[in-house]
Amino acid sequence: MAAKVAADKAAADKAAADKAAADKAAADQAAADKAATEKAAADKAAADKAAADKAAPLVSSETTSELRDYANCKELNGDYPHGVGRSGAVDKVSGGGAGVTTFTRNDDLYALNSESDGDKDGIACEKR
Repeated sequence: MAAKVAADKAAADKAAADKAAADKAAADQAAADKAATEKAAADKAAADKAAADKAAPLVSSETTSELRDYANCKELNGDYPHGVGRSGAVDKVSGGGAGVTTFTRNDDLYALNSESDGDKDGIACEKR
């Protein structure tokens, strides 16, 4: 009978150890999956930013003294047909389709005209 009790205890201990190992493996896999998802999201954000930066000049040729606050988008689009945004801004698109990437990137000019950024994506008066 003592041998049976010892065998049952050994079997229970092995089952507990196997369960602990399986739980640790599942937790390790979940952590690895989360890290891979976060890396993929960061890589996509970096690729989107690189594409936006490549599509248009980083800063207009204007000096700070030539920058002005436009009264409305019609006026701003007269000088900047695709709008003005912060460097690194990405157009927020509703309803699908590609965002505008040809806007002028100039942090100071955007700051003067940020009230014309209706969707608050960092680009004022964006147009295709």
